[in-house]
Amino acid sequence: MTSPWWTTLLSDFVALTVAWATVHLDRRKAVNQELMKKRIAIYDAIVPKVHDLLCCFTCVEAGATFR
Repeated sequence: MTSPWWTTLLSDFVALTVAWATVHLDRRKAVNQELMKKRIAIYDAIVPKVHDLLCCFTCVEAGATFR
């Protein structure tokens, strides 16, 4: 017994939809990874400078209270 024509069409549609979703998610994952790399690079560049400022202001403020 043969299956109706629409079952083949429906299975093809489901397969194409799953394939498209997989490719879309892979692209989105790659873009998110690149953004995270850039964020980490910016973080690595800024944090030492901010830490130095924090230490400086903490030292200045602590010294002002002891005088």
